[in-house]
Amino acid sequence: MENKIDFSMRRLVERKTIAGFGLIIRKNDEIVYSNCMGWGNTDTGTPVRENTIFRLMSMTKLITAVAVMLLVERGKLSLSDNLLTFFPNYATGKGKVTIKHLLNHCSGLGHTRKSIDWYNGHATLSDTLAVRMERIAGIPFDFQPGTKTGYSAIVAFDLLGRIIEIVSGFDLERFFKENILIPLGMTDTGFVLSEEQKSRLAINYTKKGGRLIAYPDSTPFFARQSADANRYFSGAGGLFSTLYDYDRFTRMISRGGELDGIRILKEETVTQMRTVGQVSDKLKFIGIQWGLGFAVFTKPLRLLGYVIEKGTFGWSGAFGTHMFIDPVNRICATLMVNRSNIGGAGSLVSRKVEKLALELFQNWE
Repeated sequence: MENKIDFSMRRLVERKTIAGFGLIIRKNDEIVYSNCMGWGNTDTGTPVRENTIFRLMSMTKLITAVAVMLLVERGKLSLSDNLLTFFPNYATGKGKVTIKHLLNHCSGLGHTRKSIDWYNGHATLSDTLAVRMERIAGIPFDFQPGTKTGYSAIVAFDLLGRIIEIVSGFDLERFFKENILIPLGMTDTGFVLSEEQKSRLAINYTKKGGRLIAYPDSTPFFARQSADANRYFSGAGGLFSTLYDYDRFTRMISRGGELDGIRILKEETVTQMRTVGQVSDKLKFIGIQWGLGFAVFTKPLRLLGYVIEKGTFGWSGAFGTHMFIDPVNRICATLMVNRSNIGGAGSLVSRKVEKLALELFQNWE
């Protein structure tokens, strides 16, 4: 007999809400649910498997945040360091922006159409991360740092990515690999895919008129943020990964910074990252506040579809990828999806997975 999670997720595939998915749910670090269904490529009938490669989009930000905190632990960075420390050609006013502002989306940079359009107008296809972060020195503030919060989809975490490069002396790809990805055994996670990995890349789909249509890679966004063509290593959304790989990252965070005897972060650092740290109490998202890189669900509301415990933390990607960790019930989950207009962090599929995971825990007990 098909279990409730399989039944619910299969219906999402059959109704073409999503083309396919991979999902792992853990309780006390043990797998209580793991499955893949649907299609990585509907035309060829290629199914989603554990090693299917997905675009992480904004789930890249969590790896960037871990990299920043690694440098903080090593004494190479401070959360109070400001932009002028790393970008002396920026206008003096940018000195108000700190590492902490960038991590908890209070920087005032890249939040609204005003600054996003400015950014897009100054981004060229030949940019490296170093070149572009210097070029956007004149980006306007949407609000003064620390006075509000919101979501900086690209600017804040690309600035953090470049700061990692400046401080470490390595490009972002190498720093990620040597300090996070290789130690965790995340061999299919990176900015640039090999030919073999490209053969496992899930096609991204958009839903129109009840049909799933392939979403082209040739969009201006992909072109501007692509590492494949121009070695632009975007700390905001440039990584590819698999369900298996990202589950290892989720587990590491859920275990307080350690996995299989390899310690990536101190436990107190992970606690700091999942603790509300935004410097403004003016919220953009009801019931959600920012830790350091992670969204913290401070007031989950059933009215909005959230049924998770207070203190749950995680984040999502624009194309449906999602992870969350519930430290109260010791549940964590990693979800891979390949649909462009699914709602990002507000995806109904993510809400469904959170609900199913909590129900599974209740039944498991």
